[in-house]
Amino acid sequence: MVETQFNEHDKGGHIVLSPNLSVAWRDNVLFLYVVCTIALCIGITFSLMGMWMVLPFTGLEVIILISVVYCVARKCHRIEVISVEHGSVRVEQGYTKPQSCWSSDLFWTRLIVLPQERPWHPLRVYLRGRDKQIEIGTFLNDADKRILIKQLRQFITAV
Repeated sequence: MVETQFNEHDKGGHIVLSPNLSVAWRDNVLFLYVVCTIALCIGITFSLMGMWMVLPFTGLEVIILISVVYCVARKCHRIEVISVEHGSVRVEQGYTKPQSCWSSDLFWTRLIVLPQERPWHPLRVYLRGRDKQIEIGTFLNDADKRILIKQLRQFITAV
């Protein structure tokens, strides 16, 4: 998802990039409750019937399911903020707070879009400064990347 905020007065703004969330966290928790309850009920039933070796594997299944859902949900909450202000470009990446930051002067910053090698390969979008470059929007689909490219070009030409 690409959200843009541009301030005409200051000639600057922000572009906020985030993945498209397929399921809200509350729905993930509801899913985990239902599936884990059913799995544990089946495991306890088999255990009471004398097949107690089913119960440890049921517990392992529940732990793995919770871990996988948590990891996927965490990756869906990544965020990138691209700020263009006062002649500089800054990209902050992280989950709940900025974990990495890249900055460059706007004069030296170039937008690089690598074409797709094959139709099923994703577009690759880079911001290149004087000495470093950073890939942005790695989690976006191609339609959102095209919107990002259009917005970045408008930001750079407006400033």
